Amino acid sequence: MKMSITICSVIVLFSSGYARAGTWTTLDYPGAKITEAYDISGSNVVGWYMDRLGIHGFLYDGTTWTTLNYPGASVTIINSISGSSIVGVYQNSHGGSHGFLYDGTTWTTLDYPGALTTEARGISGSSIVGVYHNSDGGVVHGFLYDGATWTTLDYPGASNTTVNGISGSSIVGGYYDSSGNGHGFLYNGTTWTTLDYPGAFATEAYGINISRIVGLHGLGFLYDGTTWTTLDYPGASNTYANGISGSKIVGSYEDTNFRLHGFFFCSEQISGDLNGDCKVDFQDFAILASNWLKNSSSVNVPSVKITLDSDPGWTTEGQWQFGTPMGMGGSSHGYPDPNAAYTGLNVYGVNLNGDYALAVGGPYRLTAGPFDCNSYETVKVSFARWLNTDTADYVQCKVEASNDGSTWQTVWLNPTTATITDNQWQVVQYDISQIAAGHSQVYIRWSYQILSDRAYPYSGWNIDDVELRGLIE
Repeated sequence: MKMSITICSVIVLFSSGYARAGTWTTLDYPGAKITEAYDISGSNVVGWYMDRLGIHGFLYDGTTWTTLNYPGASVTIINSISGSSIVGVYQNSHGGSHGFLYDGTTWTTLDYPGALTTEARGISGSSIVGVYHNSDGGVVHGFLYDGATWTTLDYPGASNTTVNGISGSSIVGGYYDSSGNGHGFLYNGTTWTTLDYPGAFATEAYGINISRIVGLHGLGFLYDGTTWTTLDYPGASNTYANGISGSKIVGSYEDTNFRLHGFFFCSEQISGDLNGDCKVDFQDFAILASNWLKNSSSVNVPSVKITLDSDPGWTTEGQWQFGTPMGMGGSSHGYPDPNAAYTGLNVYGVNLNGDYALAVGGPYRLTAGPFDCNSYETVKVSFARWLNTDTADYVQCKVEASNDGSTWQTVWLNPTTATITDNQWQVVQYDISQIAAGHSQVYIRWSYQILSDRAYPYSGWNIDDVELRGLIE
């Protein structure tokens, strides 16, 4: 059965703007080399990532990352989500591409009848859209599948049609005309409407939520039926807007090293939304309370802060060095060292001229202290971190604390399930009250240990601005 189609092509050209306003958040699957976010439903984001083992789908609920691999597949890509239903594409060991539907329990293959390849790209309720191609010279066709009937969707007169997203009865995608020019489209079941970003060389629509459409015109865009707005992740070399749910937009961007990262963008400024997730909830109140504590000198009192403007003379082993970071290393795995300290000029780092050496050995430690915390009933240690390392099965990285310099307790250990690839400074904080409070000889140390000759080279630790804070008794 084919749908009865009324052909009515409308060229849409309205006002356009350029916006970086709103809140941008990077989404990187822990330890992944590449991450792309493709769609969002509520607070659930789906997409794919690549690590040393291959290409995998993921589901991220704002807190937990979950890998989703079609059973037995060599490649899994998640394209869209609607409630608890997820669609995408997988490849088997023979290289064939198949669509799928996953309901949280059961994986169901979706193959357009007679097609050579099928990709499921969008879902809304029980309606699934995507693309397929058969033996007609590699021509790409769109499709709509309602759980029972497959319907081909080809833009009238187009040489290729890609159907990417659906919301209710509204479907979006892209097509190439007879001259090879690329256009976006909106299809409501009856009428095909061409979508061309004003002045763009080509346009393709990727996602839709009610009447708001996102896609690509060279950069990302948001179109609300009247106004076109460019979406450009700050500092990125390219931005792709892939999915939308209300004021929440997800996609991917290329950094200056042409590495892909996912992003979450809240396109509205919501009063009280402190973490940029497009809502006001308990997490925002927790941030507000934390900021109040940090800024209340009568409660949270600095114990000691070392900014590393000069060499404090801490004990070093292995390749630990004090000096100015040079942005070296990271040529084959992870990211390079920073090209500047968090503050001032200097850091402590592992081999400031490149990656850590791969000879099995260690642990190699940087030890700071002693610090006098005798008058404190609680103690927290914080520092600026820029760390790139293999998983703990191959290279183990630790933060430890001691109140006598002999007996040490682990404060933090890198995971065995994911590499760490920092590409910017981040301040981390750990509560060491049980170890340090009430003691006058407190030590902190950072270490790395090469456990396997199969470890990969990374740029390793970089540390700056170490601070111990606590409550006075």
